[in-house]
Amino acid sequence: MVFDRYLPNSIKGVTRAKRKTGKSKGIRRDVASREQRIGNWDRFIVVEENKANLAHFLSTEKSQRYGTHPGRELVVSGGFREILKVWSSDASRESLQELSSDHEEADTRFVLHARDAAVRGYRQVNMLCRDTDVLVLLLAHRQDLCQEIWMFSGTSRTKRYIPVHKISLPEEKRKSLPTFHTITGCDTTSQFAGIGKQSALKIFDSLSKLIKHLGEQCPPEETVLADAEAFVCQLYNHGTDGVDINEERAAAFRKVKKNLDSLPPTKDALHLHIRRANFQCMIWKKAKEPRPSLSSPEENG
Repeated sequence: MVFDRYLPNSIKGVTRAKRKTGKSKGIRRDVASREQRIGNWDRFIVVEENKANLAHFLSTEKSQRYGTHPGRELVVSGGFREILKVWSSDASRESLQELSSDHEEADTRFVLHARDAAVRGYRQVNMLCRDTDVLVLLLAHRQDLCQEIWMFSGTSRTKRYIPVHKISLPEEKRKSLPTFHTITGCDTTSQFAGIGKQSALKIFDSLSKLIKHLGEQCPPEETVLADAEAFVCQLYNHGTDGVDINEERAAAFRKVKKNLDSLPPTKDALHLHIRRANFQCMIWKKAKEPRPSLSSPEENG
């Protein structure tokens, strides 16, 4: 069982704050017992403190009430008040140091725990998660995980398991998936208006080298920004020789003057987007590290 952390001044924290704009005002309420009624769930879940408190309650309840099952181990992390705290039902484990992490996202904790399962000799791991970001991460880190990786992405009525280990991709493309996903839109980055994943994948197939260095260092070098800008130029005008997004924006404006939302972004806006994608990608590339060394979002520019 893994949980998101609700940290201030983080890339995901800012995203959550934007999504709450316009929503009804939340109600602050602590969860203290199994019998307690939540009431209006929508107004409860919109408050970050409520979600953190609920995660702590569930983590504590499960760790205190879980019995011993031969051949089965339960590990809980991310939900306790102490960010580095991790609990295991296997009292014989010598150390949980490799799982004592400060990850903000449950998405990366999935990878960290799947890696731990592989190291401990497990051959198969099943992920109960419906998040595309997690699928991308499992594919990108597949070589360090169990032989079989299944991801549950359906509903209680329509169950569906994705055999991640059977998804065949060229090695370079598989490793570059996080860069592609972050720059074209994920949980914490915006999607370009009118540019879907399928059309973007066609560009990625032939020009993945333009974004392969995203997430390697923070802030990104000017060459990384320029290559990523050239990639976005291709998204809006496939086959162009142009590498300046402002020029592509001006050319598009001369052709279509009605729907301004369909225009490419300005260079300033695009470079901010690329820097954000770069930071998110760096987090994902270090998913197997329990306490990765990361710069702050401000240092990313």
